[in-house]
Amino acid sequence: MQFSISRSKTQLPRLPASFVLGSIVMLVGAGSHVAPVAADDFAGWLTTSGGYESDILVNPNLDPYTVPGGPFLQLDGGLGWIHPFGGGSRAGLSGLLSLQGFGNDEQRRLMGASFEGDAVWRIAPRWQLRGALGGSYYNDSVQATARRTGTGADLSLTYLNRGLRLELLAGWQGTRYPQLLRPDAAGVWGTYTESSSFIAPAILLTLSQSALLRVGVVAGRTDARDPLYDSDQLTGRVSLWWRLADGLWLLATTVAQERNFSTRAPGEDRDRYGQAGVGLEKRLSARVVGEVRYTFSRYHYVLGGEDDTHRFAVGVTWRFGGGETEARLAVAASQPLATPRAGQPWRFRLRAPGAQRVALVGDFNAWDPQVQPMRLVGDGWWETELTLPAGPYLYAYWVDGVLVTPPDAQRTVDDGFGGRNGLHEILP
Repeated sequence: MQFSISRSKTQLPRLPASFVLGSIVMLVGAGSHVAPVAADDFAGWLTTSGGYESDILVNPNLDPYTVPGGPFLQLDGGLGWIHPFGGGSRAGLSGLLSLQGFGNDEQRRLMGASFEGDAVWRIAPRWQLRGALGGSYYNDSVQATARRTGTGADLSLTYLNRGLRLELLAGWQGTRYPQLLRPDAAGVWGTYTESSSFIAPAILLTLSQSALLRVGVVAGRTDARDPLYDSDQLTGRVSLWWRLADGLWLLATTVAQERNFSTRAPGEDRDRYGQAGVGLEKRLSARVVGEVRYTFSRYHYVLGGEDDTHRFAVGVTWRFGGGETEARLAVAASQPLATPRAGQPWRFRLRAPGAQRVALVGDFNAWDPQVQPMRLVGDGWWETELTLPAGPYLYAYWVDGVLVTPPDAQRTVDDGFGGRNGLHEILP
C-alpha cells in the first residue's frame, strides 16, 4: 500500500522557526513512513502548481504593511538518496527546492531550499532510532527582513507495531536573519538570531485500508537576540488521509499554535495561529498525481486584532526513479502460502532473482520495509516468517523500493492506486 503525501506549499514568513521545523518534521516523518523510497538509489519528485492567495496584513494594530497575494505559479522539486545497511538500518540524503511567483503589482517572488542527511538504526525488531542534520534558506522579494538561513539537528525514537507508529522527537534549530538588526539583553545592536529547542511526540495510525490518521504535538522554546521575542510555543497538528474511491484520496489537516512571550506585559504576551486545509488527490498513473487544495489561516496578534488568509491551489506531481518496472519484472514466482493458525509461524517465500533487497510489508508492521526484511536463501529465493494473532491481514512485497502484488496471496484487493494488495486470513 502506498500513500502519496503532499507537502504544504504555503510560505508564511512570520511563523516562528520552531513551528516551521516541527511541521516539516511531522510531514517528513509521515511521508517517509507511507511512501517507501528506492533502496541504494536516487528518486525524486517535481510539482507544478498554480492558484490564488489572499493578501497578508502584518499586524493591523501596529504595522499596516500588507504582504501582497494574488494569482501565483509555483515549482517544487526534491531529490533523495538512501543506502541500506544490515539489520534494517540505513542512511540517506535529501534536498528540496521551492520557487513561487505572484502576478501582483510588486511581482512578489519567493524561494525556499532545504537539505537533510539522516541515519536510522534498527535497535530492536519494533524499535528504531533516527538522527538527522539539516539546513534551510528562505527569501521573499517584498520582505527583505524575512530572508533567513537555518540549521538544525534532531533525534527520534520510534516504535512500530501492527497499524501503529509512535514517535518521540527532540531537536534544536538556529535561525539567522541577515538584514534584520535587534538589540540583545545588554542593548547592543546586531544581526537578529533565534535559537529554538523542541520536543515532538506523534502517533500515526493505519485505521484501515482506506484511512490513515496522524496526530502530533510540538512543544518548544525560542531564545532570541532581542529578549522581547523570547517565547514558549505549543503546536498541535492532526492530519487525515481517507480513500474515497479507487485512486482518489481526501487529505485534511488542521494546525493550532500558541506562543507566550515571557518578557512582555500581560495582555501583550500572547499570540495565536490556526490553519485548516482540505484537498483531493488523484493518482493519474503510476508516477503522476493530481491535487486540488484549499487552506484557511487565521492570525491573532500580541496587541490584538486578527487577520485571515485564503489559499487555493491546483497541482500535478511527477515522481521518478526507483526502478519500478525492473522491480516488478524481477518477481518471477513464489510458493503458495500455507494457512497458519494463530500463534503458528507464517512463512513467506518469494523468487526475485534480480532484486537487491526484499521486505514483507503490511498492516501488521505499519507498511514499513525496515521491520520485516527478507533474507536471500539461494537461487534468487527470499524468505521470512512471523507469528500473528488470528484475523485478516493485508500485505505486499517491497522489492528494491517498489511495492509488488503478492503472487502467493489467497486473494487480492485493490490498493486504490492501480495496484493490488494481498489478503490472507489466519484462523483461530
